[in-house]
Amino acid sequence: MKSIIGSLFNFIFIMLRILLVKPNIIYIGDSHAHFLFKNKKIKRFSMKDGSKLIIWLGPMLLYTVSRDGFKLNKKVRIILRIANNKQPIVIILGEIDCRVHFVNKTLTLGIKEFDNIAYGYKKFVISLINTYSLTKAIIIAPFPPSNLGLDNTKFPRNGSISERVLVTEMITESLLRISSSQFIVINCSPMISIKNGSLNEKYTDDGVHLNFLGSKKIIDKIDFENM
Repeated sequence: MKSIIGSLFNFIFIMLRILLVKPNIIYIGDSHAHFLFKNKKIKRFSMKDGSKLIIWLGPMLLYTVSRDGFKLNKKVRIILRIANNKQPIVIILGEIDCRVHFVNKTLTLGIKEFDNIAYGYKKFVISLINTYSLTKAIIIAPFPPSNLGLDNTKFPRNGSISERVLVTEMITESLLRISSSQFIVINCSPMISIKNGSLNEKYTDDGVHLNFLGSKKIIDKIDFENM
């Protein structure tokens, strides 16, 4: 009951706030979208710097979106409608795919399968842009994997670090090949990884999400692309 009331309050608070001041940019995705702004407690909706709307979709997979589209709940759809100000949207998905699923389920199928996933993802991203009258999508390619920190038992690491680096590179390359003016892909790995392609420990505190230093690099890059 307490969580239901908290969720409703969060929805109403953000709805009233964006009715008063429209966000200049929208961030949407898994926990990486949320923790990019160092939110201490995960909420469905939050605002940062007075103009950035962050929407947490839970542990949504890039692959699932590529197959089924964005299955957004009613509250998220309402917030996106109200927030509409012909602004860009930043989408952060795919790290969970690379950490948990791609090594076992996709790697042996080769690059064509990664290309198919990327094409399906782009199709539904463009549909999202058109549905909510957004200007463009800035796609954050999956952050590099690591063996740092504790493994998440709900979303455990599958495959060696070299295999997880490989699938991260493969899906990133597939996304980059279809980048366009409405589907701008940012490859973050060179900015926050070490020589073997894994996440640099100075940019993470838990081995998965970016800390302040890592987040600043990504946000600065997004701001540059959105100038």
